[in-house]
Amino acid sequence: MSAAAAATQLGADADFDKAMLARLTAENGRLRITLRELDLATVQLSPPVTVSCANLAALPSALADAVIAAFSPLATLQAAEGDHVEARLRAASLIVATEHPTLAKQGTPLIPVLRPLDRLGRAKPELVSAIPWTVLEAETVNDGRLQCRIHSAHRKPLAGRPSQRIKRYAIAPAGPAWLARGTTLSLASVDAPNGPLVGYDIIEGNPEDDKTPVTVVGRTDGRGQVDVAASEAAWRMLYVRHGERLLARLPLIVGWRQEVTVPLASDDKRLEAEAFVTALRQDVIDTVARRQILAARIRRRIAEEKFDEAAELLRSMTQLTPFYEFDRRLQAAKATMASDQPRTQQLIDELFTKTESVLRRYLDPEDVARLQSQLAQARSGSQ
Repeated sequence: MSAAAAATQLGADADFDKAMLARLTAENGRLRITLRELDLATVQLSPPVTVSCANLAALPSALADAVIAAFSPLATLQAAEGDHVEARLRAASLIVATEHPTLAKQGTPLIPVLRPLDRLGRAKPELVSAIPWTVLEAETVNDGRLQCRIHSAHRKPLAGRPSQRIKRYAIAPAGPAWLARGTTLSLASVDAPNGPLVGYDIIEGNPEDDKTPVTVVGRTDGRGQVDVAASEAAWRMLYVRHGERLLARLPLIVGWRQEVTVPLASDDKRLEAEAFVTALRQDVIDTVARRQILAARIRRRIAEEKFDEAAELLRSMTQLTPFYEFDRRLQAAKATMASDQPRTQQLIDELFTKTESVLRRYLDPEDVARLQSQLAQARSGSQ
């Protein structure tokens, strides 16, 4: 059962904030409790917590341990200011112990959630949703007020002010259940529904910051998936890279969800264009180098009045791949490497435009004509 279905069954506007969904089984002579927390305000279902006990007498204590382990503190969000937002913990005035289950600490990650309400102030659980790829990191905690830094794949995920029609919450998966679990990232193409994106790198560490070490987490397999292992970090900032291009930044609380799907515009056409242009440029560099060497030798032979040798070298120069052949290959490739995504197409166009500029700059067709003219003038002047 999904979180929304469970919340609907219990009542989205029930008088209680949380429901603890427990299953009791017997296993190898012991009682096994599997428990998940359903937060009704955010419609978020926690990862399962498993505890066991020897007998029925120990069951209440074991059940209490499971509830504490699965409990996720809840906060209401105030208006965001730049890349910071204040989160106010529910029931913060009741916290008297430093190790209270409702206490969020410095460094705790929170998941922001939007809860739309109808005109009567009622919510539909299926419309309540977490803001995707956004994590709030508690930087300071004071009397239940958390000053949080916003980390997001989006430019302004909490733009605007809170309203009566849309409630803003944040839930902190502070229990230890999710820390020991990994998460499988699935990269899917928005161009082709359910089409996996294969060969994309998931990296950790900002590659645009020279001071930050970059670690390759993995590369997507034939299903477009890569496993992100559990770690001691409360959350991790991951990036999707394809070739030399960064496609997305993904703040991720590893283990909170067992599998998450990342919808992305396919970058395969751009990478195909990049590979073609790189190979073509290598051919151009080789041709330009040969032309320059031959041109220098031709001028030297002309200066030495060795006109026949200069003419032979000039014939060799005309046999090198000319500008129009490179341009023909470039235009033919350009016609086949088109993308339906405007941003991807823009990048492809930039690659071809820069390459066209390189061709015109370094493979001037008039270079051969000028050398032929110099040779003809030198011959006529020597007679």
